[in-house]
Amino acid sequence: MKRKWSKIIGMDEILIPSGSKGTKKAFLLEQWNKGLLQCMLKIGFLGFGGGSALIPVFEKEVVTKRKWLTKEEYAQDVLAATITPGALPVEIAAGIGKRLGGSIGMLLAAICVAFPGAFMTILLLSALEDVSQNILTGVHILSVLTGIYICYLLIRYEMGIMQEAKKSGTGQMIHTIAIMAGVFILTGEKSLYTLLAIDRQPFFDISTLRILLLALFWGCCDKGNQKEKKIILMILSALYIACVKNDPWISLTWVRLLTEAVMLGLAIKELSKEKKKTDWKMIVGENGICIMWLLIFLLPSCFILKDQITFIFSGIGSTLLSFGGGDAYLTVAEGFFVHSGLVDAEFFYARLVMVANLLPGSILCKILPGIGYYIGCQMQHGRIDGYLVAIAGFGISVIVSVVVFNMVSCIYASIQERNTFSSLPYYIKPTIGGLLLSVLCTLIRQSLL
Repeated sequence: MKRKWSKIIGMDEILIPSGSKGTKKAFLLEQWNKGLLQCMLKIGFLGFGGGSALIPVFEKEVVTKRKWLTKEEYAQDVLAATITPGALPVEIAAGIGKRLGGSIGMLLAAICVAFPGAFMTILLLSALEDVSQNILTGVHILSVLTGIYICYLLIRYEMGIMQEAKKSGTGQMIHTIAIMAGVFILTGEKSLYTLLAIDRQPFFDISTLRILLLALFWGCCDKGNQKEKKIILMILSALYIACVKNDPWISLTWVRLLTEAVMLGLAIKELSKEKKKTDWKMIVGENGICIMWLLIFLLPSCFILKDQITFIFSGIGSTLLSFGGGDAYLTVAEGFFVHSGLVDAEFFYARLVMVANLLPGSILCKILPGIGYYIGCQMQHGRIDGYLVAIAGFGISVIVSVVVFNMVSCIYASIQERNTFSSLPYYIKPTIGGLLLSVLCTLIRQSLL
């Protein structure tokens, strides 16, 4: 029985590095002593500015300071996290935890990084009626100070990208600057206008997801000095941007779909040149463990929530559609919970969104527990029921993010060594650098308010 329970919760999935001595439990204890979970909690408390702003924070803690991961391993986790739906900090933490402690490390690291923001959200929602102004003022001051610190880390991260490119030669330097500038122009125009207090609609305003997919397309299809192929890639990219920009130059849907189909076809053609099987059995096993943990989070609310199935499916659906960062998730959550009548619009905007924006952590991992708290408070026992349903919302936001990330990261790990992806690092890191410039503008603006 002890062996079976150990397997269910993931203890049997821990991979002990060669040369390590002792049992799997001893290895997990060793990771605790090293500070894995404490590190994730620390990052959770510093998580102001959104998920993208935490990319350099994670790198400083786990790559530079503690040397748990190499830069290449960390870059792989960041890439897998940025192209999947869900909470970005949770997914990055899951990747780090999995490398150190298998399935159980993946889940615990994800829970720890999401817990501070979710806990403080529920705490503030509970206390709002009594001491709301004093608490919110203190939290706002803390968020400004932490935001300034995150800005400093972002600037250092950008400088690090430039220094790495400089070491690789003038050509790579020009390549990196061009990509970062192009990505910032395509995605950061709105943030720049906000920083400069300019009341104007952005010309491009292309979503983060579309830019990352474009970077993946180039990383997959670009093969060095094939000039004719580069011209084709540039034409397809320009056509794609013209179709998806804020005010499309080409508004015909069939043109966009045809362009996407051709781009997908080229990428599949490159991928089909080299075949390597993905270990689906391992993926199913690990995600099965995650689902067992999700059931544990859902169990307390099963006895009090009449619309349990509706809440569960709405939470899972909204998480799976949470592409594009925190602001994008607010729109998704509005559709699933406010328009459906599960949550009052006044509570959602006047209370929950305001509190979530003041606190650290992923918007998804604060909004979903907050919605659960509101729904539970309508039950018989008020706040007690609210806490129990909030736990269910927290579990959904974390576990669903981990499941999707784990699937994508396993697939990516099985193909990362192919020659097909030899160009990928030259596009992904500068692209992330350009995206973080937009985050930097937003953080500076928030700190000045």
